[in-house]
Amino acid sequence: MRFTATQRRTGAGIGVAAAVALGVVAGSRMLSARPRVHVRRAVAAWICVACGPRLFAGSADPPAIREEALADTLTPAPPARPEAVTLGQAFDAYAFLKAAGLTETEARAWARRLESVTHDARLLPGHRLLLYRARDTGALRGLRYDLGARASVVEEALGAGAVLVRPQSLRYQTRRTTVAFAINKSFYQDAEARGLSAAVITSIRQALGRIYPLDFAPPGAVVKVVYEQQMSSDGFYRRSEELKAARLIAGERSYVVLSFDEGGRARTYDEHGTAISPSFLRYPLRFNYVSSRFSLFRYHPILRRFRPHLGVDLAARYGTPVRAVGDGEIESAQWESELGRCIRIRHENGLVTLYGHLSRVKAGVRPGARVRAGQVIGLVGSSGLSTGAHLHFAILKDGRYVNPLTAHLDESNEIPAYLRPRFRSFRQKYLAALNQVNPPFHELVSVEAAQAQPPPFAAVHHVSPRMAEGFEQNLEPRDIAQRR
Repeated sequence: MRFTATQRRTGAGIGVAAAVALGVVAGSRMLSARPRVHVRRAVAAWICVACGPRLFAGSADPPAIREEALADTLTPAPPARPEAVTLGQAFDAYAFLKAAGLTETEARAWARRLESVTHDARLLPGHRLLLYRARDTGALRGLRYDLGARASVVEEALGAGAVLVRPQSLRYQTRRTTVAFAINKSFYQDAEARGLSAAVITSIRQALGRIYPLDFAPPGAVVKVVYEQQMSSDGFYRRSEELKAARLIAGERSYVVLSFDEGGRARTYDEHGTAISPSFLRYPLRFNYVSSRFSLFRYHPILRRFRPHLGVDLAARYGTPVRAVGDGEIESAQWESELGRCIRIRHENGLVTLYGHLSRVKAGVRPGARVRAGQVIGLVGSSGLSTGAHLHFAILKDGRYVNPLTAHLDESNEIPAYLRPRFRSFRQKYLAALNQVNPPFHELVSVEAAQAQPPPFAAVHHVSPRMAEGFEQNLEPRDIAQRR
């Protein structure tokens, strides 16, 4: 038997096929395994992520190896019909698939390939499983087992006896919803009746409530809202909702708020670009009382002499989280003599905040690191020259200490000049969205900024469960494409 030069380089014959197959099995790891192809005939194949699918070895009398993509040698399977189920309890994968209508041989093969990636013969409760069947014969063309809301394992029949097994990340897209409703009973009741979640209702109340008390809005006042939600490509998994814009029309007056992302942190502005929400927290922690105030002539309880106390001591339980009061850059995070473990944060407008007597500094809080308002930077302690658990909090303005209890930190309420072009574009987009809807009961849904990869097996998002009796099944999810 003769071999071509290509075959000699790759090592033709069953020995090479066995070696490749063994290497594939040995290299598999959950969520890090390379995609693999199982072939029922005497052909061992492997898919390389970097170079694409390739056929590396053949039968005892192999044809010439031309480094063709495996997909080119197989007939593509027709679009499949998915059946979805959320597991109510743990099942043996083989028993589950057999009960779903597969033959004993098929169920064992599909379960074994799934186990080769998950390293578990069971299907666990709370996880979602989708079976993709041929529309004409009902034969299993693939399955998807979700490990959670972030990743899944996919088996796909490519045809000619080949099956591709791979871990797959779940991608998300942005679903934008615009709602308008009139206040007849109360803001909360009418918002809830429109299907708004508690998180969105709270965001509206916090944003609009700073310029108008919604609980005292007159009957007939109109609220318009635009919010966004991250949603998986099949619409099953959903992430946090984020308010983008809201308008209140009360009589002849109109109030607009826009939640504008300044680069990692959203802040509320009116339509003219004036900040409504504060850019600084009033205090860096939840404290019990002020144990010592700002003073230029204070008696020190340990040193037993009078001297300046250029900050305030906020008494709190040992280990209470301490948060940065505003966005900024860590200037220092070290032991500072009498202040013990101490963090200094440099903010804009010549402001520096100081946090002393900490019991612990959070990992990643080091000189040069950026922090956001509300980010936990350390824990309350009693390090340094201290008589008990508390936080020493101080503020420097242009190099001079000021009283933290009376200082005004929100001096800049206008959009920074470099952000104004982006804010104008943001305002135009969401004001247009608000103008598109009018009460009563008008809702506009759109999907944009798609980041989701297409669903496997060219499937449409329509579920028609046909599972074994006793399995807990899902209702049909909404077809997002049809709603748009």
